[in-house]
Amino acid sequence: MMEFVEGCRIDMLPLMLSEVVHLIYLDGPLLSLVKNDHDETYVQFWCDADEQTNRWLIFRITDHQLVGYLTQEVTLYHLVLNPPDGFLYMVDTDPDSNQTGVSFVLPSALPEIYLPPEESYYDVGSQLDDQEKISLFDHLLGGKIPPESPNFPAINHIPDDDAEPSMELDCRAERVTPDRLSHNHNLSQAHYWH
Repeated sequence: MMEFVEGCRIDMLPLMLSEVVHLIYLDGPLLSLVKNDHDETYVQFWCDADEQTNRWLIFRITDHQLVGYLTQEVTLYHLVLNPPDGFLYMVDTDPDSNQTGVSFVLPSALPEIYLPPEESYYDVGSQLDDQEKISLFDHLLGGKIPPESPNFPAINHIPDDDAEPSMELDCRAERVTPDRLSHNHNLSQAHYWH
């Protein structure tokens, strides 16, 4: 049985979302970035399940928050508790991904078990393959070279006279190992925090 969360139930999610990239994937997406039809970025975070239902937290984030998360300056914990709109959507889906329940919820109403660990920094280098990193930069950063940060994968253009231009990704971020996974969350074996 899933946790009770106090919120304001609505008929359906009032957003049309399209997938951009899965930031964490283990036997299915656990943390994804999606965009609405106004090109605003949302986080879709899996937080609970029972035999018939998966529960997701969906909330908008700003470009500044996204870059902060990708450069390990901001944790997922901070993002969940500080959505720019002041609320999150809690969406229940059936095994076929059909919505079975949608509510507005305040961050303060979330049970502790739904929160990622306080030190839930993201490691771009260990989570995404090269194509996903390029997709992330193209879709979210407008194809711009990412900000300078020791934790953000660098994109280096490599000229080659005999081939079309390509991109090489230099992932300088430290890889997550099982001993660094959080053990204080019910999804500890599924989340890759560091």
